[in-house]
Amino acid sequence: MTLRASPGHGDRPERDTPHADGAEDESRAGGPCGDAVPTATTGALAPRARSAAGPLLAAACVLIAAAVCWKWVVLSNGYFREDDFEYTVRGFENALDLDYLTRVHWGQLMPGGFALAWLLARVAPYNWELTSAITLAGHALAALAAFRMLRVLFGSRPAILAPLAVYLFTPLTLPALGWWAAALNLVPLQIAAPMAVSAHVLYLRTGCRGHLWAATGWITFGLLCFLKAGAIPLILFGLTLGWFAGRGGTGGAAALKDTVWRHRRAWTMYAVPLAAYAVVYLSRLGGSGTRISVTALGDVAEFARRLITETFPATAVGATWDWSPVGTGGYALAAPAAPHLRVALAATVAVVAASLLLSRGAWRAWALLVCYLVCADVLPIALGRLSPGSVGLAGAETRYTADAAFVLMLCLSLAFLPVEGTERRVTPLRRLTARAAVPVTAVALTAFTASSLWSGTRLVAAVDGRPARGYVETARAQLAAASHDADIFDRPVPSHVAGPLFGAYAHTSHVLAPLAKPIHRRTMRTQPPSEHPLVLDDTGRLTPLSVRGTRRTPPSGLCWPQAGNAVDIPVRGMTAAGESTHIVKLEHISQSEILVSIAFGRGRISTAIPHGLKATTFGVTGGGGARLRLIIETPGSSVCVTAATVGVAVPKR
Repeated sequence: MTLRASPGHGDRPERDTPHADGAEDESRAGGPCGDAVPTATTGALAPRARSAAGPLLAAACVLIAAAVCWKWVVLSNGYFREDDFEYTVRGFENALDLDYLTRVHWGQLMPGGFALAWLLARVAPYNWELTSAITLAGHALAALAAFRMLRVLFGSRPAILAPLAVYLFTPLTLPALGWWAAALNLVPLQIAAPMAVSAHVLYLRTGCRGHLWAATGWITFGLLCFLKAGAIPLILFGLTLGWFAGRGGTGGAAALKDTVWRHRRAWTMYAVPLAAYAVVYLSRLGGSGTRISVTALGDVAEFARRLITETFPATAVGATWDWSPVGTGGYALAAPAAPHLRVALAATVAVVAASLLLSRGAWRAWALLVCYLVCADVLPIALGRLSPGSVGLAGAETRYTADAAFVLMLCLSLAFLPVEGTERRVTPLRRLTARAAVPVTAVALTAFTASSLWSGTRLVAAVDGRPARGYVETARAQLAAASHDADIFDRPVPSHVAGPLFGAYAHTSHVLAPLAKPIHRRTMRTQPPSEHPLVLDDTGRLTPLSVRGTRRTPPSGLCWPQAGNAVDIPVRGMTAAGESTHIVKLEHISQSEILVSIAFGRGRISTAIPHGLKATTFGVTGGGGARLRLIIETPGSSVCVTAATVGVAVPKR
């Protein structure tokens, strides 16, 4: 893919506008806002550029609208999954306080995302259309921020639409946008990163401290939603070092010294939100269950190799025509076939080679991209989530590189387009190929877009959110129609909603709490004694409860023997299969209603045994042990317990 740039002359430096250093010298900058800096260096548009800005913005908006419509089609086939349900439940169950907002979830400190989850859990729980609309609205804002950044960096030239199109249509971001928990991280970063770059570049050009504060604010905003926003200063440093360091294109140690020292105020300010984030993160990490650990270096190297040399290039250029569904099919990993991977690598090499042939400094852009991939996408996973058994799956996870789509756009632009206000060493080949740049770029973009659209189509075919959606919507209707005196008990939700890994947040008492009436939320949590308990089956329908376990009857006679006011029933070997709450069903005969208390392990409940031949089912939290004891509290009364079952709640067949 070749982008058209201003043609060079021989091997002379290419220059768009007078160079401005973005100095720390505020006397030259004309005060704290740099009012005396010439218009060309402030990012303001010259008359000719201003006349081109309108059509350029219109073209960008058309591209953004087309990409958002395409992604709406992709997202409409998905639904909430796993972490999404936990986020909603925690938002519903907790107050909007610091304890809730600063909880570290699987290594992520994301108070901004948790705040949005808290709001949606109360306003519209499990409304996929609203959630998708919010996600894509944020993504559209991110695209506008990216377009603004390209104009700030490269001016109002039509060539900036090419990298913008790559950013908008690369399949890199599709799986992450379709998983709400990931989108809560990704979308704010997509907004924060280009806005921070724009502000930083304007600061470099003008010395205006307002831009510096703006860049710091955008870094802070990104950190409120995603750990990887900590890599934004890395991008800003690399951009400054490669394209804004010193006068006259100095390089090497002089450029590094110039970058570090002359812009020390910027790096100091950017370090403040990073330090604050690190303090909060480390203080909350201990109680989160997440541990920082490093697996074998060989595993890290294999993960990095697969992520950077297979998954990223194949998905970035739209060559991922095959996706591998994960679990029950609500999500998919990149699984490019070998021929498609070879095509992707060939395309990647061709783009990099073309940029190097056209501009001798293009290598800096690709070095920045690789540095970002290693620091932002490989190291965080290697330090917290990588295990010997997950290297292959982690290496195929496009969610880990979705944030790099923005960096790809930036580096692609830097490799081919001259930054306004900087000098650029070009090669003689640029002049020879200037006329061919537009048709070559058009053909490459057409092929890329077609391949990306097909990749998205294949992703839609691989991901199926209908089972989870069907379960939740059926349960929503059933719970709304249930009478207030219905005793609804707890049980695990189907695996296509959330698996056992999520513990209590994979149970109906939590997952469906935002949809249930208060009385039913209480019965699902306490599971009080009931003659006719109900549970939700795997389709979301209310059905009578059955206890899956061993039914114990007396070794002789009709009743378990009563000694004084107590009945002891041996239940050794009868468990709740790892559940914290045991479901107990007692079958009994009583001449009158009597009060009893039931002890099972550390669990204890009190209830009334009704008159006649009945069965009472209840939950005991903390239960366990070899004996179930029933103590009769009504003096002079007795009860005949004919059978006892201890186990887990299942729908009655």
